[in-house]
Amino acid sequence: MTFPIPDDVLTGEHALFSPSAAKRWMSCPASVYRSMGKKDVATKPAQVGTAAHWVLEWALTFDMDAIEFVGSDAPNGISIDTEMCGHVQMAIDWVREQIADGSELIVESKVDIYKALNIRDNDGYLPVIYGTVDIRIIHPDGTLTVADYKHGVWGVSVKKNPQLELYSFGALHELDHIPDKIRLVIIQPRNGGIKTLEMDTSDLLSNELMYWHSVYRGLEQDAPAFPSSESCHFCLAKHSCAENWEFRNAELLELAKEFSE
Repeated sequence: MTFPIPDDVLTGEHALFSPSAAKRWMSCPASVYRSMGKKDVATKPAQVGTAAHWVLEWALTFDMDAIEFVGSDAPNGISIDTEMCGHVQMAIDWVREQIADGSELIVESKVDIYKALNIRDNDGYLPVIYGTVDIRIIHPDGTLTVADYKHGVWGVSVKKNPQLELYSFGALHELDHIPDKIRLVIIQPRNGGIKTLEMDTSDLLSNELMYWHSVYRGLEQDAPAFPSSESCHFCLAKHSCAENWEFRNAELLELAKEFSE
């Protein structure tokens, strides 16, 4: 079993099956191969979010407050202002509360999710799905917390969140002992604040096969396309996708019908 994936894709900065885009490739398997090699242009909100993550990482790493970064520029050129730092400080304060009991903090760390899901080809592990976890906390009682910072205003739920669950698989795979409990957290200062979901680790792991199947389904070159408003929105192949055009035309025809009525 082999898959025609270029080496530069396998070793790229972003995984072919990006955890942040899991809702897309899980709902539309065809989007994986069709998007391969296409360049993504970062929007201004995305660039601001990247800069906020940079402040969060360095503030936690060197035990600083976000306000100390005001006036500086992030590596991507975004200027750090007071408003951004106020939002990031919420995440910093929350993390400090969580580790006050001596918990171990791991910041901005890569997890090889493909190993956790056992994604392989004839040559061994196939590095098509990995990611960087914003915050991992290992508590004294063994509980694992996996947290993701969201700087945007678009509401993100912590429940049934594929990105967080995939990160958690990767994080659990690195532990010598699997904890009974795991906490998933979305930190979104501009929409909802701290959102927490605590669950039995066994319940989380029961979803592993679903993600495994979704990855292998997306590795099929002739995988089917299932266009939808959500899956097509950020898809890099949407402008050249016949199924997307048919879907959009159907939407327009429906709107025209409603308008005429």
